[in-house]
Amino acid sequence: MIIPQQTDLGRRVVYRPPGAGRRYGVISAIYTRRLFVRFDHQHYSRAVDPAYLEFARRPAEAVPRSHGAPPAR
Repeated sequence: MIIPQQTDLGRRVVYRPPGAGRRYGVISAIYTRRLFVRFDHQHYSRAVDPAYLEFARRPAEAVPRSHGAPPAR
């Protein structure tokens, strides 16, 4: 379990819910009871319980918001 501060926005985390595998994501918003985390290459964030989160050991990395296609001209 983590107790995030506003300075942890953008920090990489590991989500480990009971009975499931782990997923990596980045903290995008912090509220009283929930955190919003953007997982891997998703375009949206998901509300998660901080009890199932841990800070990742490697530093935060930018999560791409596109599918890698070059911008249209």
